[in-house]
This record gives sequence, structure tokens and C-alpha cells, in this order.
Amino acid sequence: MKSLIYILLIVTSGITYVQAGESSSSNINLTVSEVKTFRIDKRLVRTILYNRADLPYFELELIKAPNRALIRKVAVNSIAAEFEKRRITMDFIKSAAVDIENIRVEKNTILFEVGFTAAEHTAPYIYSTCRVDITNDVFSSPACRILKWGNEDISSPSP
Repeated sequence: MKSLIYILLIVTSGITYVQAGESSSSNINLTVSEVKTFRIDKRLVRTILYNRADLPYFELELIKAPNRALIRKVAVNSIAAEFEKRRITMDFIKSAAVDIENIRVEKNTILFEVGFTAAEHTAPYIYSTCRVDITNDVFSSPACRILKWGNEDISSPSP
């Protein structure tokens, strides 16, 4: 009796199992590590984060709801911030390590943090907070401020 109930639970659970074979493939690129979708007013924003070893960047998509038509897509592969009166550009592709964390939305703004180590041997670890504003269906360039330089906490104005 228990096995009959178990079989009924499996059949009615809504889970479909598909065996992967040589001819099957995933609709999601295998370098994608995380996808999130947020609502901003009448639009959807989708963030696509790739495996940092394969593709150290992420994409932002602005999608028209409810028909899910892509309005705009942008790849974020570098950020810039001011540090000690000079502009620091952090190129994700030319890094030893980059971590994109805590992606979230507040009103018409996408917020995220970036942990970055340049490829140079003596480069410090840089931790930044960034924002991308959405105005008239257009993404702004990331505006960032450095929170940590090496082991030193930095206090600077918001981006």
C-alpha cells in the first residue's frame, strides 16, 4: 500500500524526469551560474551571471511585460570608481578574480557588489558597491564606489 501511495505522489507531483542522452541539450548555456528576474514598474529586469572562470561578467536585460519582448540588453564587463583622486577601471576580463554579489533592485535601480583582484601580482583586493539606473528604458553605466582597498575600509560618497 505504501508503494502505491508513493507512486501516486510521484505521478501527481508535477515533476517530469528526462534522461539526458547524447542528442539532448540544455536551453541554458552551461557557463550561466545564476539568473534572477525583478519587476521594475511595467518592465522586467533579468540579470544573468556567468561562471566567473569562463566568462567573468554579467548581463542585464530589460524586458517588456506581459509579452516578454526584449527591449535592451547590456553586458557589464568592467566598472570604474574614484580612489585617491584618480579613476580606477576594473576590467573583469583582465582580472585574477572577480565576484559579483548581492544583485538586487530598489525602485528603478539595480544594485550589486563587486570583489575584484587585478591580474598584476601585487594588486590589492578591491570591494565596490555599484548601481545601474534605468531611465526611459535605458541602462546607465555602472556608478561605483570603493568600500575596501586591500585590508583598508574606505569611506567615500555614494555612487
